[in-house]
Amino acid sequence: MEVRLGASGLLLTGCDAVLTRTQEWEYIWKSPYKLTLVRCLFVLARYLALLIHVWVSLPVYEVKTNAFYFSTDVALASIMTAKYQRPKRTPEHLCMPFLVFHVISGQSMLFVLHLILTLRVYALYNKSRTVGVFLLTLLVGGFAGSTVSVVRGCLHATIKSVGPCLHSRPERPLLILLCGELLIQLILHGLTWKRTIWDFRRFTLLPSALLSVLNRDGLKIFTGTSVAIIATAILKRGTLIAFVFPFLISFVSASGTRAILHLQILSASNQATPSLLKSSKEVELTTIDFTTWEAPWSTSTFLDPEQ
Repeated sequence: MEVRLGASGLLLTGCDAVLTRTQEWEYIWKSPYKLTLVRCLFVLARYLALLIHVWVSLPVYEVKTNAFYFSTDVALASIMTAKYQRPKRTPEHLCMPFLVFHVISGQSMLFVLHLILTLRVYALYNKSRTVGVFLLTLLVGGFAGSTVSVVRGCLHATIKSVGPCLHSRPERPLLILLCGELLIQLILHGLTWKRTIWDFRRFTLLPSALLSVLNRDGLKIFTGTSVAIIATAILKRGTLIAFVFPFLISFVSASGTRAILHLQILSASNQATPSLLKSSKEVELTTIDFTTWEAPWSTSTFLDPEQ
């Protein structure tokens, strides 16, 4: 059972890549190709997650014991060790590097997702300098605070090897880390919902595909991230906690890539019917421009400038 849990992350990310392969080719890789900020974020969200899952699958060979060890229970591990020997209990001195790798991987994926959500909020507020400074402060402060909490937690963690590496985590640094992530998610999604629900309230009676996409994607991302945070805080050990890490990496990858693709698909459909847009009062903003590094999201809108 434990062997299959780790492989689920690689399977989920792979399935999402297959399901969105057509849109990815159309909006990311199709020529003329030019490196942009949004393309970089998409590649990081998709392929960094795949690299993390594959890297976790690789065995670590220790000459002293002449054995292979794995940072998590991955199905590929059993295949790779079949011709050598059965995997043994991971030594405690290897558990700390495995733990650090998991923490860095999770923090990196969440930071990519934060960047995508931040750019979306920045575009929604018409690239306001005040909002931009606040969002930049939020990103830097959140990343610095989570890094300090993680370092303190690792320094005071007691690692024990009982098959997979488990550690007795200090509750206070962990609680600070989880609450900080939840706070960042609340602020980013709160700013989005404030804009789409309150500022655009006069458009709520109109069939706005844009507002529907923004609200739907935001709700999915917030719900999934909250579930992962609560699971990490409640679960202590066992196969369930082993599933949280691959689930979080896969979910963050799918959420970031789909948030980009959904807006780009909407932008392409709008460009295909310009006559309808000219006669419509529907809100037009946060379309993606893959040709300009400095302006990945345009912010043209029918709203008054002061809004």
